[in-house]
Amino acid sequence: TSEEDKTKVLSQGVNDFLCKPFNPEELLIRIENLLDHKEIWNNNNEGALFINNQQTLDEIEQSLLKKVEHLILERIDDPNLSVNHLADEIAVSERKFYRMIKKMTSSTPFEFIKEVRMQYAIRVLKEKKISSASEVAKSIGMNNVSHFNTQFKKRFGKTPSEYI
Repeated sequence: TSEEDKTKVLSQGVNDFLCKPFNPEELLIRIENLLDHKEIWNNNNEGALFINNQQTLDEIEQSLLKKVEHLILERIDDPNLSVNHLADEIAVSERKFYRMIKKMTSSTPFEFIKEVRMQYAIRVLKEKKISSASEVAKSIGMNNVSHFNTQFKKRFGKTPSEYI
């Protein structure tokens, strides 16, 4: 790492960094120093990257979940909507996305997509916007109507035709 690189990185707001090869003892000391300053940054800097306030974390998680739900609703009728697509849209790996959704909803991302689709289906049925189970199934990206009927009844205790 050149002196120019060091200056450039530090001027961008990085608190500290080590060049390779580094001394493990030095790494531990630097981490300890950064952690000692964490409370000061949190309390005095609204733009701090360390977030240890549970209310702030809850707000961020709710905002992220709303964004994911919005992304699902944008492509609600797409049978090819995938977990990978959603992860790409919020710029995280599929594995990270899985952990985030599981933590926030206690469901897998696939189950979450399915739940959003089912909630959308029941809403359009209750609002009488669609008149047949096959139309509802297609509107939520399910091409197999009998599978849709089974899943719908399993989720809501009634078949779609009982809502129509």
